[in-house]
Amino acid sequence: MSAAWLWGHRAWGSVNAGYVLTMDVMESVGIAIDQAFGHAADPASSAASAAVVPVFAVLAAIGLVPLFFYFWNLGRR
Repeated sequence: MSAAWLWGHRAWGSVNAGYVLTMDVMESVGIAIDQAFGHAADPASSAASAAVVPVFAVLAAIGLVPLFFYFWNLGRR
């Protein structure tokens, strides 16, 4: 929906795309932190794994790239 609104130059497209990009980074960081603390609290738990912490940290770093360009170009629309 965000892509269609952005393609059609609608204002809600920019708002929704910014929300989705920001939420993606925040969620990835949150999952990485949750898994790190969960594994530290109970290393034998099957619900928390230290192996996924770097994966979600990389996903957060990748998500920062489009988020940076979104905020960089925010005033140009």
